Amino acid sequence: MGDFLILGIGSISIGIVMGLLASYMLKKFRFISVSSIKETLVIFCVGYIAYAIGEMLHMSGIICLLTSGVVMAHYAWYNLSPQGKNLSSATIQVIGFGFEAFVFAYLGISFFSYIDGDWSYSFILVEMVICIVARFAGTICLLFFLAMLGHKRQLTFKEVLFCCYAGLIRGAIAFGLVLKLNKNLVRE
Repeated sequence: MGDFLILGIGSISIGIVMGLLASYMLKKFRFISVSSIKETLVIFCVGYIAYAIGEMLHMSGIICLLTSGVVMAHYAWYNLSPQGKNLSSATIQVIGFGFEAFVFAYLGISFFSYIDGDWSYSFILVEMVICIVARFAGTICLLFFLAMLGHKRQLTFKEVLFCCYAGLIRGAIAFGLVLKLNKNLVRE
C-alpha cells in the first residue's frame, strides 16, 4: 500500500509541477508567443519531459503525463495566443487519431500470432456480451446517479451510446499493456 501511495503521489506531483512550469513559461516568456508553433512545441516538450522524469524516477510516466496535461489544459491554455490554441488543438487531435489507429492496427496484426492456439468461440461470444452489457449498465447507472445528485443536463441516446463505446476502447490499451508484461512475473 505504501508503494502504491508513493507512486501515485509522486507521479501526480511531478505532473503538477511540470504543468505549472509550462503555464508559467507561456505566461512570462512572451517571446514564445510570437509563434504558434513554438507554443505547441512547449506543450509537447513539457508533456514529454514530465513523462521522462516520471519514468527515470521509477514513477508512472503515464500518470505524470496525464496530470501535466490536465494542469496545462486548466492553466496554460489561457496563456496561448488564439493561433496557438487552434494549432495545438488540431495537432493534438491529429496525433491522437494516429496513435489510436496504430493501437488498433497493432491489435489486428498481433491477432495472427495467436492463431495456432485453442479458441473457444462460445466463450469469446459470452465474454463480449458480458462486457457490452456491463458497460452499458454501468454507464446508465452512473448517469442515473448523477441525475439523483441534481445534474441538470440530460444526455441524448446518442451521447449515452458514445459514453458506453468510449469505455470499450480501453480494452485495446489493456491488451497492449499485457503484452509488455515481463514473462518472469507471470506465474505458470
